[in-house]
Amino acid sequence: MKPVIDFSECLTDSPRFRSQLQQNEANLEELELKIEKVVKFCNAMTEGGKAYVTQQTHFMASLWEMSTYFATSEQNTADDGDETLSSTTANLNKLIHAFQEIIKFQNTAVEQVNRAVGKGLATFLRNDFKPMKDTKGYFNKLSQDLDSALYKNAAVSKSKATDVEEATNMLTATQSCFNYTALDYVYLTTMLQAKKRHEIVDALLVLVNAYGVFFKQGAELFQEFEPFGKELE
Repeated sequence: MKPVIDFSECLTDSPRFRSQLQQNEANLEELELKIEKVVKFCNAMTEGGKAYVTQQTHFMASLWEMSTYFATSEQNTADDGDETLSSTTANLNKLIHAFQEIIKFQNTAVEQVNRAVGKGLATFLRNDFKPMKDTKGYFNKLSQDLDSALYKNAAVSKSKATDVEEATNMLTATQSCFNYTALDYVYLTTMLQAKKRHEIVDALLVLVNAYGVFFKQGAELFQEFEPFGKELE
């Protein structure tokens, strides 16, 4: 995988390195904001979907209660040979059962959308963006430390051997840490730039497939239900 910035540029801390780094940072910061917005509205949509499914569940429970009314009436009139109530109870139960299956499909779709987009992209932000941003903070600190070490090394009196040695050692250590962190930062940035398309496309693919399964299951359910529906017309 080709790095987004040549590693040799990192080690020399060239103006080209700083410019390319700034471009990548701005690009990924913009993407992070957009993903956060997607996750936010996905979570809101998921909560709304769950609330809708919950209300449908309450509605279905009220339908079952209504069905028990006919079942009780059927028992009370059984001696009279009334088959109308018995037929009504059976028909209602079949209709409610079909509605119950629809609610199950809806609930599954909502959960899959939440898992793929809400949780999936949130995990992407946490596992990939956060380490990169943490490294960025450490890189910026070391960049300042390196500037300070360079200044002290240049300003130290050459007649003071101990000070010269101390400044040189500090500069060498800081330069080494800076180089290592710069390489790590570019590596994480490269990986993030490479993964972003895959992570986002995969999440949306799962989203679309979840709805595809939902509609397919619904179509199969109504195809099975159609003969019974026509009997009731």
